[in-house]
Amino acid sequence: MKTLQIDVPDQLALEVEAAVRQGAFGDVGEVVRAALRDFISGRRFELQEQQQLEDIAWALREKPVKSTSGAAATVQKAKAGLAIHAPNKLVSK
Repeated sequence: MKTLQIDVPDQLALEVEAAVRQGAFGDVGEVVRAALRDFISGRRFELQEQQQLEDIAWALREKPVKSTSGAAATVQKAKAGLAIHAPNKLVSK
């Protein structure tokens, strides 16, 4: 197991210690591990979504659709969605 050493604001340390005293956690390390697990699991979906948006933006830049069929409409919808969800990732509109 890896040991991490961190500095936290005094108020945050008091709140963590209070949670341990109240029995919500066994010790300070348990609080930190729980917080890190929650942070990582919460960000995992966000990071995956960002990667997918970047992949779509890349694909749209690299291989534009020349057809006037339903595929072109789908591409336009995808570009519109990217403009909303990842406006800095889409180079050409």
